[in-house]
Amino acid sequence: MRRQRSGVWCVALVLLWGCQTWSQTPVAHALNSARDLPANARLVKSDGRTVDLESGHVTADSVIGEQPDGQRTAVPMDSVAFVQVHSLSWLRTLGAVYGGLFVVGLLVGERI
Repeated sequence: MRRQRSGVWCVALVLLWGCQTWSQTPVAHALNSARDLPANARLVKSDGRTVDLESGHVTADSVIGEQPDGQRTAVPMDSVAFVQVHSLSWLRTLGAVYGGLFVVGLLVGERI
């Protein structure tokens, strides 16, 4: 019974992990077309460092928001190379579903 429970948890984790990915959005589109960023956004600076923001807002010369630890931060607009946002990955989702079905098939096959 314990082995089945751990198998079910593994399947659930794979499905949760597989559905989301970071997708790159051109900086001009992400920062100039709307004043508010999506709820969770990642700014990639021109030096390669990343800044995760929650509730980001675009002003004339910077992007302001809260980091996940609650600290308010501002990033100058000219130092942002591109923006990444969470999006659904159909390929990962299908892979996770088929992988999950395979694991469930293995677990059911052991019981027979």
